[in-house]
Amino acid sequence: MQRKLKILSIFFLTCFGLQAQNTELGILAGASNYLGELAPDIAFNETKWNGGLFVRNRLSRYFALRHNMILGRISGHDANFEFNQLRNLSFRSNVFEISSIVEFNFLPFGTQRQKKERALTSYAFAGLGFFKFNPKSQFGTKWVELKALGTEGQGLNGGKGYSLVSVCIPFGMGVKYNLNKLWTIGMELGFRRTYTDYLDDVSKKYPDFASAGQPQAMTLSDRSGEVNGGKYLAAPGDIRGNPADKDWYIFHTIVLSFRIIKPEVCKGNFY
Repeated sequence: MQRKLKILSIFFLTCFGLQAQNTELGILAGASNYLGELAPDIAFNETKWNGGLFVRNRLSRYFALRHNMILGRISGHDANFEFNQLRNLSFRSNVFEISSIVEFNFLPFGTQRQKKERALTSYAFAGLGFFKFNPKSQFGTKWVELKALGTEGQGLNGGKGYSLVSVCIPFGMGVKYNLNKLWTIGMELGFRRTYTDYLDDVSKKYPDFASAGQPQAMTLSDRSGEVNGGKYLAAPGDIRGNPADKDWYIFHTIVLSFRIIKPEVCKGNFY
């Protein structure tokens, strides 16, 4: 009797532990875009790539907690918008994001063991993330890191540069489908509201680099002369960007996950 109780105790503890580990491992990949001073609207010709890994903990049929690690690329160019073409600024940047989000399923979504579960559901998500970026611009045949130059005069008169690490708020919607009891595939559109205006290295005003004796910084701060017959249009103090409007980036991804604990192990207790 004592042995049977011990076996039952081990069984229930194991099932409880496995249920607590209702976890999926996954990969995601897709397209990236950006919104900011160099792209007031999405420029689809600037669409770049992204890819990453995630861990999803399914808390119930309606809620899941997901942790992401994503690397993507974004870019922008004034040439894509007629009203900005004479400014002639451009950039690209890799973005490395670590984030946690909560998913809410609009339909009960599990392993399809019960009739009330669905094989397909749409979902919404929101969370918090941190990301690292580093805007560069092409000058000749080289890609030049812009922060180091202080293109808006961040290094003049003891000024400080911006941080290459910032906070983002990921949110969006998606749809996911159970291929079987172990595999799930989905597609989602996720927006990242950031708290920096320097994804593109453009935010405030043109500085007075001429009097500061920094010709290289001046060359990459005002590039209007490259498309205006050598005549530079900006003067120190002219508006270069709008610091009140923070930059955004967008991930549109295909999501594939694998449940690492088989549902059959603890029948009836597994979501």
